[in-house]
This record gives sequence, C-alpha cells and structure tokens, in this order.
Amino acid sequence: MTREALDRAVEVAREAGLKNVNWSGRADLPGEIPEATASEHDENGAKRAGGIAKRAGCVTLPRDCGSCQAIHQCPIKGYKPGRRT
Repeated sequence: MTREALDRAVEVAREAGLKNVNWSGRADLPGEIPEATASEHDENGAKRAGGIAKRAGCVTLPRDCGSCQAIHQCPIKGYKPGRRT
C-alpha cells in the first residue's frame, strides 16, 4: 500500500464523518496481490477482504466477528483464550 493511498483512505474516512482516523505502519513495501485473490474477488475493499478471510478459514460471511460462534477459536486471528500464571 502506498503512502498516497493510505492518506487518501484517511481523507475519505474523515469526509464520511469519522474523527479519530489515522494510519500507522510501514507503507510502500514491495509486494503483489496473489493472482487467485485478484481474479476470484472484486477489486474493491470489502469484497477483497471477505475473499481473503474466507480463504483463511472465516466461517461467518459476511464477516461479523462479534456474533461469530467461533470467535474464541478464530482461524484468522489465531486467538486462543487462555490464562497464564
């Protein structure tokens, strides 16, 4: 993702009324979208993210982590609740 694209995403979010919007992390890293992702799913964000989530093992599509029965064993997040003492 380019810095310009990330800055534009923040701008769009603010134009939509969000107030506490920023981006962080590393931009302009080399890479490419795997061909299966690009051809199997639409190029716009939500559909692409849904396709990636589905391939990663998401069982709730459209993705809704808050109401998912597998939230504590999510294959995407790798979240395993536990107690360490």
